[in-house]
Amino acid sequence: MFREGWRANEAMKPLVEKLSNTVLNELALSFWSQKLAPQARKAQPDIVALGKAITEKHNCVQCHKADLAGQQHVPRIAGPHKDYLLEQLKGFKAAKRADFDGTMTSAAQALTPEELEPLADYLATLVVP
Repeated sequence: MFREGWRANEAMKPLVEKLSNTVLNELALSFWSQKLAPQARKAQPDIVALGKAITEKHNCVQCHKADLAGQQHVPRIAGPHKDYLLEQLKGFKAAKRADFDGTMTSAAQALTPEELEPLADYLATLVVP
């Protein structure tokens, strides 16, 4: 998405603009197979309950799988840093962050502004085995 200009990032563009599909696929597989370091903090029970309720309400597991580890072109949303997750959710909600088929941009429209931060907070505390 960076190479094709669908996702803008001045730091990423020069790194990926000349990479072949084969190299990009190899990089994606390498990143996908890495284990995330556990978060240094524990989630507060109220954040866990609220975040889980938000994922259930919006059926996040339909695309991201039951453990939210992602699949195929659908990314893992369990475990990345809260600030990163929040930025991506806001981008999808504002239709400024693109995805391959528009599914996430569409799904994010149903999220309320009040749900974004607790959802990001909850997802950031999850550990994928």
